[in-house]
Amino acid sequence: MQVSVLAQNGFSSSVSVSLGTLPDGVTVSPASLSVSPGAPQNFTFAASASAVVEQGSVSVNGTSGFLSSSATLDLSVNGTAVPDPFHPVGGALVHGFYDESRNLLFATNPGLN
Repeated sequence: MQVSVLAQNGFSSSVSVSLGTLPDGVTVSPASLSVSPGAPQNFTFAASASAVVEQGSVSVNGTSGFLSSSATLDLSVNGTAVPDPFHPVGGALVHGFYDESRNLLFATNPGLN
């Protein structure tokens, strides 16, 4: 994510930019930025394999002297769904069929109709 400062009304100081709490399993580098007008900086986000696939928001906070501002950033953690292994739900399995082409297991269970 690129962060830039737009100077207005003679402002020329750098702005310290930090992020609020990130979702579990998500990290950002660097932890904070010092951004000067006309010199954008970048945050880089990374999600671990244990990060939850979700959409959320993160606060972006900027301060310079006595001035401060914040905004909300939409954050999407994308990934593949966790496979749901076969698990019995009661009854007794009688017959089964595995479809290799679709990687699916079909099973009959008379107890569950």
